[in-house]
Amino acid sequence: MSISYVDTLEIDAGEKIHIISTVKPTCDSEEPFTIREAKYQIADSKGTILDEGDCEIRDHDLDAFVSMDIPGTFFLRLSYKIADETWVDKFRLKVG
Repeated sequence: MSISYVDTLEIDAGEKIHIISTVKPTCDSEEPFTIREAKYQIADSKGTILDEGDCEIRDHDLDAFVSMDIPGTFFLRLSYKIADETWVDKFRLKVG
């Protein structure tokens, strides 16, 4: 099984930052949609959840306010619900 990541983000240990992701249809459709719920999780390479919480939703933007105090490579998952579907975007998070 292959896991693909949307992007790699780099932050400094101890930073508290807003990570904002814009949700766009993959088919470039202009169909209206509403994000009903959104959450984030930060996990280590073993899959252990180190931080999680709700994202603030602004129209089609998801805002996750995150902080990591230890250096390393982690994985940020943004999961959100549109209609009856749940979507997940994955980011690699490098903390220096």
